[in-house]
Amino acid sequence: MRMPGVARLFVRYERGRRFWRHVRVGGPDEHWLWEGDLDAEGRPSFAGAPAAAYAYELARGSAPNGRAIEQRCGEGRCVNPEHLRPVPPVP
Repeated sequence: MRMPGVARLFVRYERGRRFWRHVRVGGPDEHWLWEGDLDAEGRPSFAGAPAAAYAYELARGSAPNGRAIEQRCGEGRCVNPEHLRPVPPVP
């Protein structure tokens, strides 16, 4: 069943609100550190998925062609969308 447009917008807003409350947001060039849950390997996790992927999707939309998202800054807890990029899948 498809959600009406307004309901879809509300769900997206709520998901974003819940996500960003776990982030210490800084300036555009700074690390935005994740302060929420971590997965078994110690990486930021939100609703059972990588937090970096959520940050990228909320800021830019879905990754092209289902690509994974990686941090280009090297800070493992950073979810600043400016520090994230899609990468090709590993064969």
